[in-house]
Amino acid sequence: MTTLLHPAAALRAARLDDTTWAAKLLRPTLPWLEELLELKPTQALAVLDKLYRGHSNRLSHRYARVAQAEGQPAGLIIAYPAAKASRLAVRTAMTLTQATGLRDTPRLVKGLAKLTRLRECCRGEYYIAALAVRVLRVGRRVSVE
Repeated sequence: MTTLLHPAAALRAARLDDTTWAAKLLRPTLPWLEELLELKPTQALAVLDKLYRGHSNRLSHRYARVAQAEGQPAGLIIAYPAAKASRLAVRTAMTLTQATGLRDTPRLVKGLAKLTRLRECCRGEYYIAALAVRVLRVGRRVSVE
């Protein structure tokens, strides 16, 4: 059995008010976002903010859990059942297209098509879309068995 950090640690459902720090925490874990969409870091944060606030995409707060240590967010995991992966990929592609305003860019269309066809998981599995740890927590235990 795995437990978080220490007895004072907690795992909770993500909330919309986590969006600002969550987007900053997620950005380095998703380098494809800036490359694929040719975004500046501030633009990428705005797109991540929109995705995190959304309800049906691969980076939605609905599928996120926050690890807290000493009353502060220590990390974030976004995961969902494999059965939802394809539908979430399509919704993610739609959100990315709307958020960037680059609907007709061939590179974007090609990249989003690849995103929707990815097979990262099989039925019956649970897919971890993103796992991020705050810089202050790096090098410290996130979990112990």
